Amino acid sequence: MSSCCCMGGAPSQGYPSRSSLPMPAHMAPGQVTTLHRQLPYGVFDMSTKDTTPGLGPVLYNSHYTGNFNNLITVGTKKAKSIAELWDMACKEYSHHNTAGYRQLFGIYYELQNGFEKLHLANELTFLTYKQIHERVKAFAVGLTNFAKGAINNPDCRIVIYADTQMDWFCSAIAAFTQAKPVVTVYSTLGEDGLKHALGQTKGQIVITDFKLAKTLAKVLPECNSVSHVIFLGKKSLAPEDTVATVKQAHGGIEGVEYFTDLVDQGMTKLDDFSIKDTPPESTAVIMYTSGTTGLPKGVVLSHGNVNALVGAGEHVYAGLLTPGDSMLCYLPLAHIMELAVEIASLASRMCLCYANLHTLSDGVKRKKPESSGDFIVSKPHGIVFAPAVLEKVYNEWSHCSLLQWLEKEDF
Repeated sequence: MSSCCCMGGAPSQGYPSRSSLPMPAHMAPGQVTTLHRQLPYGVFDMSTKDTTPGLGPVLYNSHYTGNFNNLITVGTKKAKSIAELWDMACKEYSHHNTAGYRQLFGIYYELQNGFEKLHLANELTFLTYKQIHERVKAFAVGLTNFAKGAINNPDCRIVIYADTQMDWFCSAIAAFTQAKPVVTVYSTLGEDGLKHALGQTKGQIVITDFKLAKTLAKVLPECNSVSHVIFLGKKSLAPEDTVATVKQAHGGIEGVEYFTDLVDQGMTKLDDFSIKDTPPESTAVIMYTSGTTGLPKGVVLSHGNVNALVGAGEHVYAGLLTPGDSMLCYLPLAHIMELAVEIASLASRMCLCYANLHTLSDGVKRKKPESSGDFIVSKPHGIVFAPAVLEKVYNEWSHCSLLQWLEKEDF
Protein backbone atom coordinates (compact mmCIF):
# COMPACT_ATOMS: atom_id res chain seq x y z
CA MET A 1 0.00 0.00 0.00
CA SER A 2 1.40 3.37 -0.86
CA SER A 3 0.79 6.83 0.44
CA CYS A 4 0.15 9.55 -2.11
CA CYS A 5 -1.68 12.80 -2.54
CA CYS A 6 -3.39 13.83 -5.79
CA MET A 7 -3.84 17.57 -6.18
CA GLY A 8 -6.44 19.10 -8.46
CA GLY A 9 -5.66 21.41 -11.34
CA ALA A 10 -5.35 21.49 -15.09
CA PRO A 11 -5.34 18.13 -16.94
CA SER A 12 -1.84 16.83 -17.57
CA GLN A 13 -0.44 14.73 -20.38
CA GLY A 14 -0.62 11.70 -18.07
CA TYR A 15 -4.42 11.51 -18.37
CA PRO A 16 -6.03 9.42 -21.11
CA SER A 17 -7.81 11.26 -23.89
CA ARG A 18 -11.50 11.91 -23.40
CA SER A 19 -12.44 9.60 -26.27
CA SER A 20 -10.49 6.65 -24.81
CA LEU A 21 -12.22 6.72 -21.42
CA PRO A 22 -14.65 3.84 -20.76
CA MET A 23 -18.22 5.00 -20.43
CA PRO A 24 -19.68 4.41 -16.96
CA ALA A 25 -22.75 2.34 -16.25
CA HIS A 26 -25.95 4.04 -15.17
CA MET A 27 -25.44 6.11 -12.03
CA ALA A 28 -27.87 6.36 -9.16
CA PRO A 29 -30.14 9.45 -9.14
CA GLY A 30 -28.13 12.52 -8.28
CA GLN A 31 -24.81 10.95 -9.29
CA VAL A 32 -22.79 12.25 -12.24
CA THR A 33 -19.31 11.66 -13.57
CA THR A 34 -16.79 14.22 -14.70
CA LEU A 35 -16.83 12.66 -18.16
CA HIS A 36 -19.34 15.40 -18.89
CA ARG A 37 -17.26 18.07 -17.19
CA GLN A 38 -13.49 17.76 -17.12
CA LEU A 39 -10.65 15.34 -16.43
CA PRO A 40 -9.89 13.52 -14.20
CA TYR A 41 -13.26 11.81 -14.14
CA GLY A 42 -15.01 10.09 -11.25
CA VAL A 43 -18.24 9.73 -9.30
CA PHE A 44 -19.61 12.74 -7.45
CA ASP A 45 -22.66 13.22 -5.25
CA MET A 46 -24.14 16.36 -6.75
CA SER A 47 -26.56 16.85 -3.85
CA THR A 48 -23.55 18.02 -1.81
CA LYS A 49 -22.44 20.70 -4.27
CA ASP A 50 -21.99 24.13 -2.64
CA THR A 51 -23.39 22.92 0.69
CA THR A 52 -20.31 24.59 2.08
CA PRO A 53 -19.74 27.78 0.05
CA GLY A 54 -17.03 27.24 -2.51
CA LEU A 55 -16.72 23.50 -1.88
CA GLY A 56 -18.28 20.38 -3.29
CA PRO A 57 -19.51 18.14 -4.56
CA VAL A 58 -18.20 15.15 -2.60
CA LEU A 59 -15.89 13.01 -4.74
CA TYR A 60 -16.30 9.32 -3.95
CA ASN A 61 -13.89 7.85 -6.50
CA SER A 62 -11.86 9.67 -9.13
CA HIS A 63 -11.44 6.71 -11.50
CA TYR A 64 -14.60 4.64 -11.03
CA THR A 65 -16.67 3.78 -14.10
CA GLY A 66 -18.81 0.90 -12.85
CA ASN A 67 -22.31 0.80 -11.42
CA PHE A 68 -22.78 3.22 -8.54
CA ASN A 69 -24.49 0.53 -6.44
CA ASN A 70 -21.17 -1.36 -6.34
CA LEU A 71 -19.13 1.68 -5.34
CA ILE A 72 -17.77 1.74 -1.80
CA THR A 73 -18.84 5.01 -0.20
CA VAL A 74 -19.03 3.88 3.43
CA GLY A 75 -17.49 1.14 5.53
CA THR A 76 -19.05 -2.20 6.31
CA LYS A 77 -20.84 -0.75 9.34
CA LYS A 78 -22.66 1.77 7.09
CA ALA A 79 -21.77 4.63 9.41
CA LYS A 80 -22.54 8.12 8.10
CA SER A 81 -19.53 9.78 9.72
CA ILE A 82 -16.15 8.97 11.21
CA ALA A 83 -17.44 9.64 14.73
CA GLU A 84 -20.39 7.31 14.23
CA LEU A 85 -18.09 4.57 12.90
CA TRP A 86 -15.78 4.97 15.92
CA ASP A 87 -18.74 4.86 18.32
CA MET A 88 -20.20 1.72 16.73
CA ALA A 89 -16.85 -0.12 16.74
CA CYS A 90 -16.10 0.78 20.36
CA LYS A 91 -19.48 -0.50 21.52
CA GLU A 92 -19.32 -3.70 19.45
CA TYR A 93 -15.75 -4.66 20.42
CA SER A 94 -15.67 -3.08 23.88
CA HIS A 95 -13.52 -5.71 25.62
CA HIS A 96 -10.97 -6.24 22.84
CA ASN A 97 -7.62 -4.41 22.69
CA THR A 98 -7.58 -1.53 20.25
CA ALA A 99 -4.38 0.43 20.98
CA GLY A 100 -0.96 -0.30 22.39
CA TYR A 101 1.80 2.14 23.23
CA ARG A 102 5.18 2.13 24.92
CA GLN A 103 5.34 4.08 28.14
CA LEU A 104 7.91 6.86 28.13
CA PHE A 105 10.05 6.72 31.27
CA GLY A 106 12.24 9.68 30.47
CA ILE A 107 13.84 11.96 27.89
CA TYR A 108 17.61 12.33 27.93
CA TYR A 109 19.79 14.77 26.04
CA GLU A 110 23.34 14.14 24.89
CA LEU A 111 25.36 17.19 25.83
CA GLN A 112 27.90 16.84 23.05
CA ASN A 113 25.35 16.97 20.21
CA GLY A 114 22.03 17.85 21.83
CA PHE A 115 20.34 14.69 20.54
CA GLU A 116 17.18 13.59 22.31
CA LYS A 117 17.13 9.99 23.57
CA LEU A 118 13.93 8.23 24.65
CA HIS A 119 13.85 5.68 27.44
CA LEU A 120 10.86 3.52 26.48
CA ALA A 121 9.23 0.50 28.12
CA ASN A 122 10.09 -2.81 26.47
CA GLU A 123 6.45 -3.84 26.45
CA LEU A 124 3.20 -2.39 25.18
CA THR A 125 0.51 -1.00 27.42
CA PHE A 126 -2.84 -1.87 25.85
CA LEU A 127 -6.17 -0.09 26.00
CA THR A 128 -9.46 -1.75 25.12
CA TYR A 129 -12.11 -0.27 22.86
CA LYS A 130 -14.08 0.63 25.99
CA GLN A 131 -11.11 2.49 27.46
CA ILE A 132 -10.44 4.37 24.21
CA HIS A 133 -14.16 5.12 23.97
CA GLU A 134 -14.10 6.72 27.41
CA ARG A 135 -10.77 8.47 26.77
CA VAL A 136 -12.06 10.17 23.62
CA LYS A 137 -15.37 11.12 25.23
CA ALA A 138 -13.58 12.48 28.30
CA PHE A 139 -11.22 14.56 26.17
CA ALA A 140 -14.12 15.92 24.12
CA VAL A 141 -15.88 17.01 27.31
CA GLY A 142 -12.69 18.43 28.84
CA LEU A 143 -11.87 20.26 25.61
CA THR A 144 -15.35 21.77 25.38
CA ASN A 145 -15.15 23.09 28.95
CA PHE A 146 -11.58 24.34 28.53
CA ALA A 147 -12.12 26.14 25.22
CA LYS A 148 -15.86 26.76 25.32
CA GLY A 149 -15.72 30.02 23.40
CA ALA A 150 -13.68 28.52 20.58
CA ILE A 151 -15.69 25.28 20.41
CA ASN A 152 -18.98 27.19 20.26
CA ASN A 153 -17.70 29.14 17.26
CA PRO A 154 -19.13 27.44 14.14
CA ASP A 155 -15.92 28.28 12.27
CA CYS A 156 -13.64 26.69 14.88
CA ARG A 157 -10.85 24.53 13.48
CA ILE A 158 -8.57 22.34 15.58
CA VAL A 159 -4.95 22.19 14.44
CA ILE A 160 -2.88 19.11 15.31
CA TYR A 161 0.86 19.72 15.01
CA ALA A 162 2.51 16.67 16.54
CA ASP A 163 4.16 13.31 15.94
CA THR A 164 2.03 10.19 15.43
CA GLN A 165 0.88 8.81 18.79
CA MET A 166 -2.22 7.36 20.40
CA ASP A 167 -3.46 10.68 21.77
CA TRP A 168 -3.05 12.35 18.35
CA PHE A 169 -5.62 9.86 17.09
CA CYS A 170 -7.84 10.33 20.16
CA SER A 171 -7.71 14.11 19.71
CA ALA A 172 -8.82 13.87 16.09
CA ILE A 173 -11.71 11.50 16.87
CA ALA A 174 -12.82 13.80 19.70
CA ALA A 175 -12.84 16.74 17.27
CA PHE A 176 -14.91 14.72 14.79
CA THR A 177 -17.48 13.89 17.51
CA GLN A 178 -17.97 17.62 18.03
CA ALA A 179 -18.25 18.29 14.27
CA LYS A 180 -15.01 20.29 14.26
CA PRO A 181 -12.65 20.05 11.28
CA VAL A 182 -9.11 18.91 12.03
CA VAL A 183 -6.22 20.75 10.40
CA THR A 184 -3.25 18.39 10.12
CA VAL A 185 0.27 19.80 9.97
CA TYR A 186 3.39 17.66 9.65
CA SER A 187 5.58 17.86 12.76
CA THR A 188 8.56 18.24 10.42
CA LEU A 189 7.28 21.52 8.97
CA GLY A 190 9.28 24.51 10.12
CA GLU A 191 8.13 27.95 11.14
CA ASP A 192 7.14 29.10 7.65
CA GLY A 193 4.97 26.05 6.95
CA LEU A 194 3.25 26.16 10.33
CA LYS A 195 2.62 29.91 10.08
CA HIS A 196 1.15 29.43 6.61
CA ALA A 197 -1.24 26.69 7.77
CA LEU A 198 -2.38 28.60 10.86
CA GLY A 199 -2.80 31.79 8.85
CA GLN A 200 -4.89 30.17 6.11
CA THR A 201 -7.19 28.16 8.38
CA LYS A 202 -7.49 30.66 11.25
CA GLY A 203 -7.14 27.74 13.65
CA GLN A 204 -8.20 28.57 17.20
CA ILE A 205 -7.06 25.46 19.07
CA VAL A 206 -3.60 23.93 18.59
CA ILE A 207 -2.68 20.47 19.87
CA THR A 208 1.07 19.88 19.85
CA ASP A 209 4.13 18.15 21.36
CA PHE A 210 6.47 19.55 24.00
CA LYS A 211 9.38 19.52 21.56
CA LEU A 212 7.46 21.74 19.12
CA ALA A 213 6.55 24.38 21.71
CA LYS A 214 9.36 26.74 20.71
CA THR A 215 8.49 26.55 17.02
CA LEU A 216 4.84 27.24 17.82
CA ALA A 217 5.76 30.15 20.09
CA LYS A 218 7.81 31.79 17.33
CA VAL A 219 4.86 31.91 14.91
CA LEU A 220 2.07 32.74 17.38
CA PRO A 221 2.72 36.53 17.34
CA GLU A 222 1.63 36.48 13.68
CA CYS A 223 -1.23 34.00 14.22
CA ASN A 224 -3.65 35.87 16.44
CA SER A 225 -6.50 33.44 15.77
CA VAL A 226 -4.96 30.89 18.17
CA SER A 227 -6.58 31.15 21.60
CA HIS A 228 -5.93 27.75 23.21
CA VAL A 229 -2.97 25.35 23.19
CA ILE A 230 -2.99 21.73 24.37
CA PHE A 231 0.12 19.64 24.91
CA LEU A 232 0.17 15.90 24.35
CA GLY A 233 2.03 13.98 27.03
CA LYS A 234 2.25 14.04 30.79
CA LYS A 235 2.72 17.32 32.61
CA SER A 236 5.54 15.74 34.63
CA LEU A 237 7.59 15.28 31.44
CA ALA A 238 7.15 18.86 30.21
CA PRO A 239 10.24 21.10 30.14
CA GLU A 240 9.99 23.84 32.76
CA ASP A 241 9.58 26.73 30.33
CA THR A 242 7.12 25.02 27.95
CA VAL A 243 3.92 26.69 29.13
CA ALA A 244 5.53 30.07 29.77
CA THR A 245 7.05 30.13 26.28
CA VAL A 246 3.66 29.67 24.64
CA LYS A 247 1.64 31.90 26.98
CA GLN A 248 4.01 34.80 26.44
CA ALA A 249 3.91 34.45 22.65
CA HIS A 250 0.93 36.76 22.25
CA GLY A 251 -1.74 38.26 24.49
CA GLY A 252 -4.59 36.38 22.85
CA ILE A 253 -3.69 33.02 24.40
CA GLU A 254 -6.56 32.33 26.80
CA GLY A 255 -5.32 29.02 28.11
CA VAL A 256 -2.69 26.28 27.93
CA GLU A 257 -3.50 22.75 29.09
CA TYR A 258 -2.34 19.15 28.94
CA PHE A 259 -4.22 16.38 27.16
CA THR A 260 -4.10 14.05 30.17
CA ASP A 261 -5.43 16.75 32.50
CA LEU A 262 -8.38 17.43 30.20
CA VAL A 263 -9.11 13.68 30.09
CA ASP A 264 -9.09 13.53 33.89
CA GLN A 265 -11.47 16.50 34.07
CA GLY A 266 -13.79 15.03 31.45
CA MET A 267 -13.95 11.60 33.12
CA THR A 268 -16.04 13.12 35.90
CA LYS A 269 -18.59 14.50 33.41
CA LEU A 270 -19.01 11.78 30.77
CA ASP A 271 -22.79 12.27 30.85
CA ASP A 272 -22.19 15.65 29.16
CA PHE A 273 -20.84 13.93 26.04
CA SER A 274 -22.83 13.69 22.83
CA ILE A 275 -21.94 13.21 19.17
CA LYS A 276 -22.81 16.19 17.02
CA ASP A 277 -24.39 15.65 13.61
CA THR A 278 -21.85 15.59 10.79
CA PRO A 279 -23.30 15.27 7.25
CA PRO A 280 -21.12 13.53 4.62
CA GLU A 281 -20.41 16.83 2.87
CA SER A 282 -19.10 18.56 6.02
CA THR A 283 -15.36 19.11 6.28
CA ALA A 284 -13.48 16.48 8.29
CA VAL A 285 -9.83 17.23 7.55
CA ILE A 286 -7.80 20.04 6.05
CA MET A 287 -4.57 18.20 5.31
CA TYR A 288 -1.48 20.28 4.70
CA THR A 289 1.13 18.80 2.38
CA SER A 290 4.81 18.52 3.25
CA GLY A 291 5.71 21.66 1.31
CA THR A 292 8.47 20.09 -0.77
CA THR A 293 7.60 22.21 -3.82
CA GLY A 294 6.77 25.49 -2.12
CA LEU A 295 4.40 26.45 0.66
CA PRO A 296 2.28 23.59 2.04
CA LYS A 297 -1.12 23.24 0.38
CA GLY A 298 -4.30 22.60 2.35
CA VAL A 299 -6.36 19.71 0.93
CA VAL A 300 -9.99 19.81 2.08
CA LEU A 301 -11.50 16.37 2.75
CA SER A 302 -15.12 15.74 3.73
CA HIS A 303 -16.47 13.04 6.03
CA GLY A 304 -17.78 11.40 2.85
CA ASN A 305 -14.27 11.38 1.38
CA VAL A 306 -12.73 9.80 4.47
CA ASN A 307 -15.54 7.28 4.92
CA ALA A 308 -15.11 6.10 1.32
CA LEU A 309 -11.37 5.65 1.83
CA VAL A 310 -11.92 3.78 5.10
CA GLY A 311 -14.46 1.52 3.41
CA ALA A 312 -11.96 0.71 0.68
CA GLY A 313 -9.32 0.00 3.32
CA GLU A 314 -11.59 -2.51 5.03
CA HIS A 315 -11.85 -4.45 1.78
CA VAL A 316 -8.06 -4.45 1.41
CA TYR A 317 -7.69 -5.86 4.92
CA ALA A 318 -10.28 -8.56 4.29
CA GLY A 319 -7.87 -10.78 2.38
CA LEU A 320 -4.73 -9.96 4.35
CA LEU A 321 -5.48 -9.47 8.03
CA THR A 322 -8.05 -10.80 10.48
CA PRO A 323 -9.76 -9.33 13.56
CA GLY A 324 -7.39 -9.40 16.51
CA ASP A 325 -4.27 -8.83 14.39
CA SER A 326 -2.05 -5.84 15.13
CA MET A 327 -1.01 -2.96 12.89
CA LEU A 328 2.19 -0.96 13.47
CA CYS A 329 1.38 2.76 13.33
CA TYR A 330 4.30 5.11 12.76
CA LEU A 331 3.64 7.03 9.52
CA PRO A 332 2.51 10.66 9.95
CA LEU A 333 -1.12 10.89 11.01
CA ALA A 334 -0.96 14.30 9.37
CA HIS A 335 -1.37 12.40 6.07
CA ILE A 336 -4.82 11.09 5.21
CA MET A 337 -3.45 7.64 4.33
CA GLU A 338 -2.25 6.87 7.88
CA LEU A 339 -5.38 8.41 9.38
CA ALA A 340 -7.61 6.25 7.16
CA VAL A 341 -5.50 3.15 7.88
CA GLU A 342 -5.96 3.61 11.62
CA ILE A 343 -9.70 4.28 11.37
CA ALA A 344 -10.13 1.23 9.11
CA SER A 345 -8.07 -0.87 11.53
CA LEU A 346 -10.25 0.23 14.42
CA ALA A 347 -13.40 -0.60 12.45
CA SER A 348 -11.96 -4.05 11.60
CA ARG A 349 -11.12 -4.95 15.24
CA MET A 350 -7.39 -4.71 14.80
CA CYS A 351 -5.04 -3.38 17.45
CA LEU A 352 -3.04 -0.22 16.72
CA CYS A 353 0.57 -0.48 17.96
CA TYR A 354 2.07 3.01 18.07
CA ALA A 355 5.70 3.51 17.12
CA ASN A 356 8.12 6.09 15.75
CA LEU A 357 10.22 6.00 12.60
CA HIS A 358 13.30 6.85 14.68
CA THR A 359 12.78 4.03 17.18
CA LEU A 360 11.67 1.20 14.88
CA SER A 361 15.14 -0.31 15.13
CA ASP A 362 18.43 1.20 16.26
CA GLY A 363 17.27 4.70 15.37
CA VAL A 364 18.93 7.84 16.61
CA LYS A 365 16.28 8.52 19.27
CA ARG A 366 16.26 5.22 21.14
CA LYS A 367 18.11 5.07 24.45
CA LYS A 368 20.36 2.03 24.36
CA PRO A 369 20.68 -0.56 25.75
CA GLU A 370 17.64 0.02 27.96
CA SER A 371 15.10 0.32 25.14
CA SER A 372 14.54 -2.21 22.35
CA GLY A 373 13.26 -1.24 18.89
CA ASP A 374 9.54 -0.94 18.17
CA PHE A 375 9.52 -3.93 15.83
CA ILE A 376 10.99 -6.24 18.46
CA VAL A 377 8.57 -5.01 21.14
CA SER A 378 5.40 -4.94 19.01
CA LYS A 379 5.90 -7.89 16.61
CA PRO A 380 3.01 -6.61 14.45
CA HIS A 381 1.03 -8.59 11.90
CA GLY A 382 0.86 -5.70 9.45
CA ILE A 383 2.58 -2.45 8.58
CA VAL A 384 1.91 0.21 5.93
CA PHE A 385 4.91 1.65 4.13
CA ALA A 386 5.24 4.55 1.73
CA PRO A 387 7.60 3.26 -1.00
CA ALA A 388 10.29 5.86 -0.30
CA VAL A 389 10.23 5.07 3.41
CA LEU A 390 10.34 1.32 2.78
CA GLU A 391 13.43 1.69 0.60
CA LYS A 392 15.15 3.86 3.20
CA VAL A 393 14.33 1.52 6.07
CA TYR A 394 15.35 -1.58 4.10
CA ASN A 395 18.71 -0.03 3.23
CA GLU A 396 19.33 0.86 6.86
CA TRP A 397 18.39 -2.60 8.07
CA SER A 398 19.94 -4.70 5.32
CA HIS A 399 22.95 -5.61 7.45
CA CYS A 400 21.45 -5.71 10.92
CA SER A 401 19.96 -8.40 13.11
CA LEU A 402 16.43 -6.98 12.72
CA LEU A 403 16.22 -8.06 9.08
CA GLN A 404 17.34 -11.54 10.11
CA TRP A 405 14.61 -11.57 12.76
CA LEU A 406 11.98 -10.49 10.22
CA GLU A 407 13.03 -13.24 7.82
CA LYS A 408 13.06 -15.86 10.56
CA GLU A 409 9.59 -14.86 11.72
CA ASP A 410 8.23 -14.74 8.13
CA PHE A 411 7.10 -11.19 8.84
